[in-house]
Amino acid sequence: MTIKYNRRTMPYKALLTFILIVEMHYFGLFTLPQGLEFIVYTNKSKWIGGVAVIVALLCLKNHKSTLKPYMGFLRKYLAIVTVSIILISLYTIIAYPLNPLITTYGFASYYLYAFLAVPILYIYIVEGGYESFFDILNAITVVKYVITIVNGVAFIKNGTLLFTYSSLDLSGGLIRDGKVRLSSGALGFLMMIYNFYVAYSQQNTCTARKNKSFAFLIIGLLSIYFTGNSRLMLLTLLMSVGILVMLGDGSKKKKIIAVAAIIVGIGVLLSSGAVSNFLNSFSSSGTLGGSSIARAGAYQYYLSRFIKNPLFANGFVGDENYYNIVHGDSGIYYQTVLVRYYYDDVGIAGQLALLGIFIIGIYIWPILRIAKLAFSMCKNARFYDGKFVMAVLCYLVCTTPTLIILDAGRVIAFPIIIATGEYIYIDYLKKYNANKMV
Repeated sequence: MTIKYNRRTMPYKALLTFILIVEMHYFGLFTLPQGLEFIVYTNKSKWIGGVAVIVALLCLKNHKSTLKPYMGFLRKYLAIVTVSIILISLYTIIAYPLNPLITTYGFASYYLYAFLAVPILYIYIVEGGYESFFDILNAITVVKYVITIVNGVAFIKNGTLLFTYSSLDLSGGLIRDGKVRLSSGALGFLMMIYNFYVAYSQQNTCTARKNKSFAFLIIGLLSIYFTGNSRLMLLTLLMSVGILVMLGDGSKKKKIIAVAAIIVGIGVLLSSGAVSNFLNSFSSSGTLGGSSIARAGAYQYYLSRFIKNPLFANGFVGDENYYNIVHGDSGIYYQTVLVRYYYDDVGIAGQLALLGIFIIGIYIWPILRIAKLAFSMCKNARFYDGKFVMAVLCYLVCTTPTLIILDAGRVIAFPIIIATGEYIYIDYLKKYNANKMV
């Protein structure tokens, strides 16, 4: 892992690194004094969204000629995001007079993260690739993996956690199968896909880089093993990796080994009963029935809010004065506990309730764009990065039902994915003299 120093890109890299570390709550190692913590972390989306817009505009102003060949889609997308946010915000102000303006902006600010794609794209262009920035992402994510592993092992052995997480109430939804549920952050699973791609890729001939990516992948998998991670996310990771194997980035020997490993793994899971237990966990009568029941109710409620007002749905209303609108006016009971609903629990349904019809421009359009790029590049077997984009597309599509990339805890990864897809595609067009640059 070699992190390049470039005078032109370093300010942007430093800012993005700081933002990512804040998004990961400083890796769970500490908290700031109460007042500072409230500004830096509790209200992080508000200042990150504003900074994203300012930095993007400055980047476009100062590096217009550099960015221009790569901004065809991104320029239109950011315009759509801006108009959508303004219209939804205006509706919210009119429809919910008791909703504080800062609350409206708080919801809107997460979608402003999309503007971070501009400085990220600039870094790729100046440095001639996305690898150096992904080395930074790897460094950040590996730290998070290691801390997650340490906390997971400590909980399994002693029932307690180290670092800041020790202050949390470790009960209910935070405990699963005797393991504590700790997230690897917004980038955790994305970087596992990337590291598998680098380690498996035939194109990448640097043995040292492959070995590092393989080591990082193993550390990431250990972080999954020692914590109770999301069931859907595990399935998504397997499907994304499976796509890379099927698309054939590796030699025949690698492919045989990879397929054999998958077959052996499936055999072990089937014989151990782990698969039946896993599938049963999705049932309302299974070990995690409360989670499944709550999601089913939330899906129904938030979809009904979208159907009632497909143009704006709920809008950017907070629960301070409109709790029943945000979380449902009745909820459901599970084992005598009243379960209320949350946008982030139900993926696309929650976003439909927030964005209404504007989800088409903010989410569906860029997903279709990435799909178009991925399928176009995968037609050329010699262009390996297209396979990586296809695997990321699988990640985005599979997480749409419940763990959508637009959720508060994951949205920081969306501009990274968009910028990476755009850069790789333009690089593909340049290398293979394609007729049209989109």
